[in-house]
Amino acid sequence: MVDKNAALDTQLASMQITAAERRTIYHTITMEENQEAEAEQRYQEILERKRLVELAKEQAQDVAVLRAEVERMRMKTFPALGQFKHS
Repeated sequence: MVDKNAALDTQLASMQITAAERRTIYHTITMEENQEAEAEQRYQEILERKRLVELAKEQAQDVAVLRAEVERMRMKTFPALGQFKHS
């Protein structure tokens, strides 16, 4: 009976070591996967920000063109009063 208990104790210790090793491996793999997912998310955020910055630049150019067009049309509709004083 004592020999059986000793054998079971040895087997239990071995199983506990194996379980601890597997937990460590699992946590290591999980951490690596999380780091990869976070890196991919940061990369996607950088790409999205770049796209938005480019879009903002394009829109700023469009606004500048439209402002110039508004000014041109305003001058066409309301000519400067200085033109009439010299006549």
